Parts: sequence; structure tokens; C-alpha cells
Amino acid sequence: MAQLSAWTADYRRGVAVQDPSALLTVGSAILAWLDAGGHLDEALQVLDKSAAAFARLGWTEQAEQIRTLQQQIRASRDADGGA
Repeated sequence: MAQLSAWTADYRRGVAVQDPSALLTVGSAILAWLDAGGHLDEALQVLDKSAAAFARLGWTEQAEQIRTLQQQIRASRDADGGA
């Protein structure tokens, strides 16, 4: 739980200074943590909210990167039988 708190603090700093690379780094770490715990659906929901936030900030390239990642994750999951 301490790691999640650290990531949350890093995420907030990234938002405060509007640093997309910091946000993507933290988001990737959280995604990996959720996936490792078997929470892929929750990870996809986090990605969905992240893409929407990037779009609202006008960071369309980053929003598209997240949407592409979501599609890749879903395709991989479907290829594995939806596990």
C-alpha cells in the first residue's frame, strides 16, 4: 500500500506541473500493479479515466497512446480466452 501512496503523490505532482511523461510513468506502474494482482478490468477502467483526463487537458497524443494500449490489452485478453 505504501507503493500505491507514493505513486499517487507522484501522479498529483505530474498533474500539478502538467507533465505528461510523469503521468504516463506513474500510470504504467499502477497498471502493472493491478494486472499483477489479477485486476485487469480495473486496470482498463483506470486507463479509460486517464485517457479522458488527457483529452480534457488537450493532450490528444497521450490520450491516443492510452486508447491504443487499451485495445492491445483487450486483444491480448481475448486471444487468451478472456481470462
